[in-house]
Amino acid sequence: MAATALACLAALAAIPAGATPVRTDFAAAPCSAEVRPALRYEPATGAVRAVRDIAAGETIAAPPASALPDVRAGAPLYLVARAGTALVERAVTAAQPGRAGQPIFVRTPEGRVFAAALSDDLYRQDNWAALASDRRASAVGDILTVVVLENSTAAHSAQIGTRRGNRLSGDISAGTALNESATLGLSGQFDGTGQMSRSGRMIAQISVRVDQVYPNGDLGISGAQVLNISGERTNIRIRGRVRPADIAGNNTVPSARIAEAVIDYDGTGFVSRSARPGLVQRIFRFLGLM
Repeated sequence: MAATALACLAALAAIPAGATPVRTDFAAAPCSAEVRPALRYEPATGAVRAVRDIAAGETIAAPPASALPDVRAGAPLYLVARAGTALVERAVTAAQPGRAGQPIFVRTPEGRVFAAALSDDLYRQDNWAALASDRRASAVGDILTVVVLENSTAAHSAQIGTRRGNRLSGDISAGTALNESATLGLSGQFDGTGQMSRSGRMIAQISVRVDQVYPNGDLGISGAQVLNISGERTNIRIRGRVRPADIAGNNTVPSARIAEAVIDYDGTGFVSRSARPGLVQRIFRFLGLM
C-alpha cells in the first residue's frame, strides 16, 4: 500500500544540512508558492536527511508520512524486558533512526547492540501499577471478589400490665321495717407480654464487576451468583460502593467494608417450599388467630 503524503511541513526549529530530522521536528502547515524540497529519503539507510539548511518556521514539501522516523540515532531510550511478572528497564541509545512499531537497533552503555521493537508508549494511564504493587480492581470492567461474612442478631421484648377496679355500695334504712343494702363491684386487668428474637448468618464468596469509578476514586460494584444443587436454586446478589484502600492484595474485599451495600439472598426448591407455612396457617395468621 502506498504511503500517503502530507501537505507541507513547518520546521519547529532550525535543522542543519545532513541532519536526520524526526516527526516531532515539524508541524503540518499549508503549502505556499515558495515551497522548495529540503528532505531526501535514503533507501540504503532508511533515513530521511536534510539536503540543505532549514530555517525555523520555514515551510517545506513533506515526504511520505511513513518516511519520517519517530526517534533519531543517538536518542536516549529504555529497553524494557519482562521476567515473569516483573518488568526490567535499562537505559540504551538508538543506534539508528526508528519508527514506532518497527524493529530498531539499540546500544547499551557497554557497547552491546540489541534489536528491539520501538514502542510508541509503554505507559497506560488508565491501567498503571507500580512494579511492587498487587493487581487489584481499579477500572470499569475489572473483577473483584467479595467475601460475604454476615452475622446479625436482634432481640426485642415488651411487657404491659394494667389493673383497674371500681366498687359502688349503698344502704337504705327506714326504721325497723326497711333495711336494704346493695353493692356493685367492677374490676379488670390485662397482662401483655411480647418477645421477638432473630439471628442470621451468611458466608459466601462472589465475584463482582466494577460498574463505575466515582470522582473520589471509589468503585461502584454489582454482581450475582446462581447455584443449582439437587433442584435447589440459590440466588445471591450484591451491589454497593468500595474504597480502593479496602481491597486486599489478593483482590478481595469483606462485605463489611462495602458502603451502601445491598445483599440479597433467596432461593427456590423443595427445601424452600417446605420451610414456608401452609395456606391455612397463612390465612389464620392474616386474621390474627395465630
